Amino acid sequence: MRVIGERLDKGVNILSEHTGLLNDLKENTSVLTEHTGLLNDLKENTSVLTEHTGSLNKQTELLQGINDNFNTLPERIAEAMVKR
Repeated sequence: MRVIGERLDKGVNILSEHTGLLNDLKENTSVLTEHTGLLNDLKENTSVLTEHTGSLNKQTELLQGINDNFNTLPERIAEAMVKR
C-alpha cells in the first residue's frame, strides 16, 4: 500500500507540474496573440505611412516647382519690362 501511495503522490506531483506548464503556455499564447495583433496594426500603420510619404513627396515636388517659379519671378519681370 505504501508503494502505491508513493506512486500516486508522484503522479499527482507530475500532474500538478504539467498543469502549471500548461497554464504558463496558455498565458504565453495569450501574450503572443496580443503581440500578433499589435504587429498587424503596425503593419497597417506602416502601409498608411508609406502611402502618406508618397503623397508628401509629390506635394514637396509641386511646392519646389512653385518656389522655383517665385525665385525666378524678379528676373522674368525685368525681362518683360525690357521687351516692352
